[in-house]
Amino acid sequence: MEMQTNLEDRFTKLAKIEMKTNEKAIILCDRGLMDGSAYLKEETWNVLLDEIGQTVVNIRDKRYDGYYIINFIFFP
Repeated sequence: MEMQTNLEDRFTKLAKIEMKTNEKAIILCDRGLMDGSAYLKEETWNVLLDEIGQTVVNIRDKRYDGYYIINFIFFP
C-alpha cells in the first residue's frame, strides 16, 4: 500500500509540473488504494490502515478527485 501511495503521489507531482506549462493532465489509476480491502479480512485491513495512519474515509472520499467505472470489452 505504501508503494502504491508513493507511485500515485509521484504521478500527481509530475502532472502538476506539466500543468505549470499550461498543459492539461489527467491521471488514471486502474486501481485505487481501496482495492486492497477486497482481498483482506476487515480486521487485517483495519490494522493496515492504522499502521499507515489512514482511514477508509480519507482514502475513499478525500484522496481522489473522482471515480469512474469503465468497462472494456475486447474482441479478437
